[in-house]
Amino acid sequence: MGFDIYGLDPQTEKGDYFRNNVWYWRPLWSLVCNHCDDILTEEEVEYGNWNDGHAIQAKTAIKIYKRLIDKIDTIKDEIEQHEEQRKIEKTHHTASLDNVLDFIDFCKDSGGFTIH
Repeated sequence: MGFDIYGLDPQTEKGDYFRNNVWYWRPLWSLVCNHCDDILTEEEVEYGNWNDGHAIQAKTAIKIYKRLIDKIDTIKDEIEQHEEQRKIEKTHHTASLDNVLDFIDFCKDSGGFTIH
């Protein structure tokens, strides 16, 4: 299962499309929800876990972008901790800084997005 994220009004090629398989999307979306809990609605948090076409509007996408940029040092530490724990527990859900940075770029240029 994968998550195909489509920009609603892409400003650049980076804002057109973002994709993760379930093993990368779950930790990424969890990280977004943890750092943007005052930005996302309960519905957005829940539906971000499903690939059924839920939309995140442009203003929210920009707020996500700004928050993640602002918290990037903390996020780096969280990713390191997640990966250490993942190796101990032998889980498949992988977090990577490159993936987060790609998503940040996507949010900035997407004009909002849908999760499929």
